[in-house]
Amino acid sequence: MPTMFVPAVVERVQPEPRAPMPPRRARRRPKADGIELEIAGVEVRVGADAKPRTIEAVIRALKAHS
Repeated sequence: MPTMFVPAVVERVQPEPRAPMPPRRARRRPKADGIELEIAGVEVRVGADAKPRTIEAVIRALKAHS
């Protein structure tokens, strides 16, 4: 079979200008969930924003009742 050619026109197409993207917000890491304690069968969750003294008081109270 002989090689056949067909006429072709190649045009460079300019892409349509895109609307500018809004600036992205910085992603924040999710806050830690806190601390989970289980002492003598009692499970307690202390929030991540709890003060160290509060955490200490919770642990002491759990130990006192165990």
